[in-house]
Order: sequence, then structure tokens, then C-alpha cells
Amino acid sequence: MHIALCDTECPVGRAVSRPSSNGLKSRGRSAVSLASPRYVSLPLLSLLVAVLVQPQLSVGKEDSTEYPMCTSAEKPLTLRITEAVTPTDSKNGFVTFRCAEQASLLPAKPAGTVYTQFCKDSDCTKAASLTKNQLKLEEVTVPEQEPEPEPEPEPEPEPEPESETKVEEEKEPQPAVVSTDAVQRVGKMYKLSATELPEKPFTAYFICVTPSEPPLHTSKRSGLAAKSIAGDKCKVQVSIYGKTKLVLSSKGKVDLQNGSSSSYRVHTRKEPGRPQMSCSIPVCTRRRQTVQG
Repeated sequence: MHIALCDTECPVGRAVSRPSSNGLKSRGRSAVSLASPRYVSLPLLSLLVAVLVQPQLSVGKEDSTEYPMCTSAEKPLTLRITEAVTPTDSKNGFVTFRCAEQASLLPAKPAGTVYTQFCKDSDCTKAASLTKNQLKLEEVTVPEQEPEPEPEPEPEPEPEPESETKVEEEKEPQPAVVSTDAVQRVGKMYKLSATELPEKPFTAYFICVTPSEPPLHTSKRSGLAAKSIAGDKCKVQVSIYGKTKLVLSSKGKVDLQNGSSSSYRVHTRKEPGRPQMSCSIPVCTRRRQTVQG
């Protein structure tokens, strides 16, 4: 291969002369010049604009639906109640959630009565009274989704004249196909409401259990058998806000609603593989919830 110079200035690339395919020497010089593209074709430009303008897909939309469902043991369902139910406002003061198909809720409801307890911890080893903590849990029915209007049928073509030997076979009616989404939207769900906010916040837990075997034993005190049930367990965590809201200011004070304030300091200590933080006020150092039994 012989490298030859360009006759004119080459902005990009080199000029290369190659021998002819028949093995003879080329009489002249064949030069190839690479130049930077100055124009973009219209189809390529349209494709780039379509990619940039296309909206992004939404991920994890199941938790943001109107009726959230707790289905995975690895992914707890987290909810919160920030205000109490009022007679004039029926859209706030409660949360709704569903368990998976054939799943039961813990703490279980006594036969023929209403729900009376909630779990104080995520493992449901201890229970507390719903009534004493101004909470109410009930079973409600998911409203059925309004059916979409059916499109107008297209006019059928005129049937062709049948021959004497041809007999039309009657078709058996096919059963209606019900979508999986429609089955999940219609059914039982749970509604937890707060008739009054507590003085201090706490967290209420429930467990959706899909048992694979019957429970080995049941606690007589609280009716809990979460650890003795073999099956999938999905945890529902509901944070109940308190009446007194704490506001941490940048000046190192906690401003309360009653006008008083309390100073705080943050101390950190390092442990192997686990950083910790503690505060000097009871609000930060409190590790146990204040829940009425």
C-alpha cells in the first residue's frame, strides 16, 4: 500500500492509493478524502427528536394505586395517617390496603365480632387495643370498576347463499374472559381510620399471611400466631402522626406547637460497619413507642 499526498488540503482523513484489482499498477492516483458531515438527513433528525420527546416510563406504580396491595415479604407496605377523621371531610383520616388472594390478616378478628387489636412490632409478637388508641379497623368492599362502553358493532356483510349440501354448524357460546386486574380490584380490603390523633406518634403493624400449613399454636392473650404459621408474610406498616408536631430548626432547637422550645445536640459514635446517632432530648433517645395496651 502506498500513501500519497492530497492535491488539495484534506480537513479530515488521508489520501490512500491502492493497487488495481487485476494486479497491474494503477496509472493515476486515486485519492479518498473524508470530510466532516455538514447536513443531517431528515429521517435521522426525526428519529432523534422522537427519542428525546418520548415520555419516561413509570416504575413501581403498584404502591401508588388507590387500593395498595401487600403481596411481597421482601417489600413491606408503608402507609401513614396524618390527621383524624372529621364529619365534614370523608377523604382524609384513614388508609386502605389489601392482602393477596387467599391471605388472612393478623391480628385475626374474633369470630362474629370486629377487629380489636393491632401489632406493636413488625413480627407481631405483641398486640395493643385499637379502641384505646382511637383506631378503627374494618373490612370494606372495593368498588367495582365501571365497565367501558362497548363499541358499536360493525355492519355484518350479507351472507352468501348456502348450498344444499352445506350445513352450518352451531357454535357453542364461549365463557366470558375476566382479566386478572378486574379480579384484584373487586373483593375485600381493609380500612384503618383514626377517630382522634394520639398525643405522641406511634406505628401500627398488620401482617398479611398466606399460610401453607395450619398454625401449630395460637397465643391465648392476643390471638397471634405469626411466627408459627408457615407461609408468605407481607407486613403493613401504618405510621400514626401525633397531635404535637416537632420542628427541628437550624439553631439547634425543637419548636413545639405550644410555643415552648427545647435545645438539642446530636452526638455520633462509630461502630464497625454501623453508624449510629443519638440526641440529648427524650424525643430522639426514645426507642420504644408510647402505645396504650
